[in-house]
Amino acid sequence: MMRSYIVAAGIVFLSLACFFAIRLFAGWCWSKFVLQRRLANQRNKPAVGVREWRKVRWLHDYALQLQAMGAVMSMRVLIIICIMLAMAGIVLGGLFFHSLQGILVTAVLFSCSPIVYYQSKLITFRMRSRLAFLPAVEVIYQYYALSASGNMRAVLTEVATDQHLPPELASTFHMLERRLSLGADPDEALQTFNAVSGHIWARSFAAIVRISIYEGVPVEEGLKELIQDMRRAQQADRRERNRLVEIRMANFSPIFFLAVFLFINFKVDADKAYHYYLLDPEGRNMLLDACTLIFVSFIGGLYLSMKRM
Repeated sequence: MMRSYIVAAGIVFLSLACFFAIRLFAGWCWSKFVLQRRLANQRNKPAVGVREWRKVRWLHDYALQLQAMGAVMSMRVLIIICIMLAMAGIVLGGLFFHSLQGILVTAVLFSCSPIVYYQSKLITFRMRSRLAFLPAVEVIYQYYALSASGNMRAVLTEVATDQHLPPELASTFHMLERRLSLGADPDEALQTFNAVSGHIWARSFAAIVRISIYEGVPVEEGLKELIQDMRRAQQADRRERNRLVEIRMANFSPIFFLAVFLFINFKVDADKAYHYYLLDPEGRNMLLDACTLIFVSFIGGLYLSMKRM
């Protein structure tokens, strides 16, 4: 009975993985087509493709998040690697487990591992950027207070040029400054900034920047109040970071205990352990179930971490 439930769960996970992989790849192709169409008709029809672009904006924002945190792979490469790993999981599952459960679970574990890895790195990047956001806003406030024109675009350009921003946020603010300098829609540029940053302080700062751009009023007091609020909440942010570390440690503890368990078994009787865990189908299925539960615990940890962000 338990094995049938695991097989059913594996089928559901594989179906979801294939669905999201195909959706990501199709969305990337569609977004590229829409972007080329917008650029081609920008002078005559600037509103063409706006609705289609918003449909795949979540994919575009995730690609920008990977770029901001310095990921070595682009979105297209990540999708292709996930599909290739799913195929490799199907082949290896058939060779080693000789069962539908092994094929499905191995394909899901292999295909989702890059996404889980980059999602965990993205959560760490967002927490670090949240802690470094206060020094960044303080630098921008100093430049804005010394600016004679009070132009937020010019202030952001000057700050990005002088490279006084924290390293965790340099690429994010450079992206915002570059989009505003090139004449992009401020709402779209600020929405992308919010998606990349992913916390409440970035949304508050984006609202202040939007008021400065559209209304042209001084926002020095708004920046000052934002800095004061962030200083009061700084201790709470550190506590949230400690909780995220505790969640990360809880995610890795099952791997540690499984490694200790296997080490003890191989230390006591290496021949029997080798025969049971690598040659006997029952032992291999036990290892497969353990890997499945560890993977599910990682997904739960990522969900709790994202919920706390």
